[in-house]
Amino acid sequence: MLETKLRLGLKDQGRLLTDEEFAQAACDAPYRYERVEGRLVVMSPSGKTHLGLVWAVVKEISIYDAAHPGMIEMAATEAWIRTGEGQDRMADIGVYLTEDEPQSDQQYERIPRVVFEVVSRGSEERDYILKRGEYFDLGVAEYVIVDPFRKVVTVLSRGEHDYLDRELGEGDVYTSDQLPGFELPIANLGW
Repeated sequence: MLETKLRLGLKDQGRLLTDEEFAQAACDAPYRYERVEGRLVVMSPSGKTHLGLVWAVVKEISIYDAAHPGMIEMAATEAWIRTGEGQDRMADIGVYLTEDEPQSDQQYERIPRVVFEVVSRGSEERDYILKRGEYFDLGVAEYVIVDPFRKVVTVLSRGEHDYLDRELGEGDVYTSDQLPGFELPIANLGW
């Protein structure tokens, strides 16, 4: 007898799921899904501003990749990151470097070197506080928060016990020790 795949949707908000159930479930579009403390979090679809900012960053990463072949293994949008027991996050962009040995064939078991999140209405606590701790504990080297409401980019670079913060505005250029030679003028985001 064929096993029916678990189908998740808006009605399943808060549903308790195991790692395996979440990994194998089919999810209704256009919603986005994460799991916190084993419970399903159903998020609204990304809006035009959010998608435009993700695209602006992806374009710059692609330009960098073309100029620095072999440096980036992949840059994944909606990068599935398992941050702990019962914790699954969908980062807006995860950048995986070629020099890092793949820990697994499963994306959710791999740790990106750099993570980008674009803040959406209502995601401020999740992006600025919760994910900050989860990504640091997991070993993400750099976490970049693009905030269209404040029109700033917060760069969190790994320190000894926490991330070190720097905030960039319209006239600044984002550079990264993780991606030598990468430059993203904040003005290119086109808020």
